[in-house]
Amino acid sequence: LKGGWSQLSEGELRYSDLTVGELAIHSRYFDFRFAQQEITWGYGESGQLILSNNTVPYPYLSLSKNWGWFKFIALHAKLQSFWADTLEDGYKVFPDKWLAAHRLELTIKRKLTIGLNECFIYGNRYADWAYLIPFNFYRAVQHKLRDRDNATISIDAEYLVRPGFKLYGTVFLDEFKRKKLGTNWYGNKHAFLFGLWWVDPFKLANFSLRFEYTAIMPWVYTHKYLINAYTSDQRSIGHWAGPNSEVIYLHLQKDWHARLRTGLKLQQYKHGDNYPNENIGGNILQGHATLLGNQQMARETRKFLEGILTQRQTAQLYANYEIFNDFYLKGAMTFGKLKVANTESNYQEYFVGVVLKY
Repeated sequence: LKGGWSQLSEGELRYSDLTVGELAIHSRYFDFRFAQQEITWGYGESGQLILSNNTVPYPYLSLSKNWGWFKFIALHAKLQSFWADTLEDGYKVFPDKWLAAHRLELTIKRKLTIGLNECFIYGNRYADWAYLIPFNFYRAVQHKLRDRDNATISIDAEYLVRPGFKLYGTVFLDEFKRKKLGTNWYGNKHAFLFGLWWVDPFKLANFSLRFEYTAIMPWVYTHKYLINAYTSDQRSIGHWAGPNSEVIYLHLQKDWHARLRTGLKLQQYKHGDNYPNENIGGNILQGHATLLGNQQMARETRKFLEGILTQRQTAQLYANYEIFNDFYLKGAMTFGKLKVANTESNYQEYFVGVVLKY
């Protein structure tokens, strides 16, 4: 359900609604979209650092142009905020929350693609006209608007080393100071993802190998004002792992023929959550200035994966079979081991489904 609002009913059943749609206008000059669809920016199969599908799709306006070698996207979206107040008649109040973003994508000689991104979260006010102008430089806009918003920048790149083998990665900068780089200062809030994709490795026909490593430092995606946290409905709009997390991912896949595909996915996830009496940067909804329990002062340093450690290892076996054109039978088995602090547990998940693509 990806954190979407659900309505409880009698017994153990839970019902939830989800709808998506799109109005698109294509012209020789620009493409315009008014939509509620999933958005992903940045590379990664195990998760994306910039914008991901970790949340329920949110509505947005976008203006884009693709010249082939160069692409421009301006985006303004309406995010879901938190429950802030209740009126006398019991009506719940949710303040407005918005995302304004730019992406410039450059392809060089069909081998190297570089993406430059700026994303700004703001709220507790109506949509700001300055952010609605697609060609405004949002970082300058944010300064003019009194530095109230959550400003982030990022760069992602993909390089085709040779046919069948490529490297890719993303660097996400939430906040940093050049003088503090290389230190453990808490304000160096950054994350990075590195990956490779190898098709037909070691001359194994119709086989592919993908590996990814993701590290997200403490307090990444957080903000001193909760309304500006990098979230929609309290879930990260960036990587699902959240701040103070590490993800190692391996995916092996084999196509036996045009209709049958099998694979194995291995993943190790580590996350350091905040202590009850100290904020160490492990909760996306608790900014650096948030004091917990009997904590007297905010931390000035950080330590990666400190805190109440959650570790999860999973192995998933899956198979997809196309019974006839665009009609698929899918199945998966997942075996997992979960350890939270000193408590361990094992679990298994089984999935069978049919998918019709049209």
